[in-house]
Amino acid sequence: MPCNADLAGCRERLHGFASNGPAGIEKFWTIINGYFNELLSYICGTGMTSSA
Repeated sequence: MPCNADLAGCRERLHGFASNGPAGIEKFWTIINGYFNELLSYICGTGMTSSA
């Protein structure tokens, strides 16, 4: 079963970062990757597994 995540306002935030050019987009993805890294670390730490 796939895992889906919905980040409220993601598109608007990306547009805001994109207005600063490639460096802004890179910063946006660094933040997003950090968020998902923390989320996955939490999930793995709980011992949760997929029952698919």
